[in-house]
Amino acid sequence: MKKSFDATIRFLALTVLAAASVAALQAQVSRWDQAYGEALESRRGNRIEQALERCKVALEIASRDANARQIASSSQLLGELHATAGQTAQAESYLDQAVKVWAQTQQKNPLQWGSAWTSLGSVQLGSGKLIASEKSFNRAIEILGGISGPEHPKLSSALNGLGGLRLRQNRLADAEAAFARALSIREAALNENDPAIAACLLNLATVYTAQKQYDSAEKTIQRVQQIQSKTLGPKHPALAKTYRSLAQLHVTRRQDESARPLLKQAIRIEEQHYGRNHPELVETLSLLGGLHKRSGEFDEAEAYYQRAIRIAEEHFGENNARTGTCYHNLGVLFVDQGLLATAEKLFKKAIATTASPEATTRKIYVEHLAALYRSSGRSAEAEKLLSPPTP
Repeated sequence: MKKSFDATIRFLALTVLAAASVAALQAQVSRWDQAYGEALESRRGNRIEQALERCKVALEIASRDANARQIASSSQLLGELHATAGQTAQAESYLDQAVKVWAQTQQKNPLQWGSAWTSLGSVQLGSGKLIASEKSFNRAIEILGGISGPEHPKLSSALNGLGGLRLRQNRLADAEAAFARALSIREAALNENDPAIAACLLNLATVYTAQKQYDSAEKTIQRVQQIQSKTLGPKHPALAKTYRSLAQLHVTRRQDESARPLLKQAIRIEEQHYGRNHPELVETLSLLGGLHKRSGEFDEAEAYYQRAIRIAEEHFGENNARTGTCYHNLGVLFVDQGLLATAEKLFKKAIATTASPEATTRKIYVEHLAALYRSSGRSAEAEKLLSPPTP
């Protein structure tokens, strides 16, 4: 009788322990779900600092419990939040961790895994890491393209990223093909007035402008504006990109007076949404600086260029390709004013940001520095600069 009683007690004790373990596990999952859910909610409300704080808590919980799926999800969201905040180094670090953990977990989620590669590629592209970016976008396309059923809208994001890379490489036909495929996927899956379709159209408009198909670019941007007027408020950050694209079209057509108010409006929206020192402002500030330069308003141009440099150096670093473009812009402005010594330093800094001798931007920077040498009576230095490197 005693043995039976003891066995019963042991069984009840084990049952209580098992129940306690299950309850503890459920509490851990619940805490992660709560922190991660709060991070997502804050992100939707554009409360980025709050979202970062809650997501870091989620990652701590997931890491303590060694839950690979939760670690990957938390790292991915943290990377995307840091990217939104313009903190590119942190963004790349967390996203790199996310894709690695997704690859190892038994609870692999191809949609999130592929999206993590897309986000990583976008951060790398923004930092001028073109080779790494291409690998990331292609990996995303491989994963997302392997999902059964019709092409998923998340695949279109990877294609848009690849199109942006091709545009940066001046491979315009390839860029157009990638953007067009992304658009067809979204048109098949979404409402015709969905802002995601407008984003694809805007990418195509950028290619059309680069291809000098100005009428096609203008018609495409008009369609974008029609969609955005129906779905977005007047201060939505997507509008800033539209204003910038339309301004770029006007600049290309030498319609500077039409471009200027569009760029100023884009800056107001970007500042209100992102803050005054976000990297999203770099391109807009540079375009507006270029307009003032073309009008001979050198002081105004310098102010915009210098501000773009400060933001680029803070977020990308001095050796980044995008920062190099900013150095070059200011260098050209100083050449126009006869400030050759200062311009020379800026051209050299721009060249230092381009590692490949075959890079188009590097060739431009080198040619401009050589022209500066010639105008200063330093022809020997110019020829040496332009001479191919000795094997």
